[in-house]
Amino acid sequence: LRLVRAAGGGAHPRPSWARLGALATLPEDAVHLRVAQRGDASVGVVAAHRQGDAWEVDALAVLPEARRLGVGRCLLTDLMRRAAASRLGVQLRVGQSNDAAASWSGGLGFWTYRTWVTYRRDA
Repeated sequence: LRLVRAAGGGAHPRPSWARLGALATLPEDAVHLRVAQRGDASVGVVAAHRQGDAWEVDALAVLPEARRLGVGRCLLTDLMRRAAASRLGVQLRVGQSNDAAASWSGGLGFWTYRTWVTYRRDA
């Protein structure tokens, strides 16, 4: 939670603190939490929970000094690999007006569905 707060406006989606706190109450196999390290410092985090046939991203955040280094891409593709291995999708909610995040996630294979972007591996 401290890392997501420190990343500030760089978190996609905007984190729900209640939902992030609730991850601790879910079974271990229903939670995906990875922290990226650069040297001894934590610089990024992805938190997601299993929702039906997909992983729903609760927070993806990278500290400003570590942005544009591929940290967010690495964190998200790690989740996408886990999802693909289980034939699950990944949902990443991005605000309609956040063109940069929609473009970035589009480069990873996500597409816009209504007001959020989704990545799903087809069988």
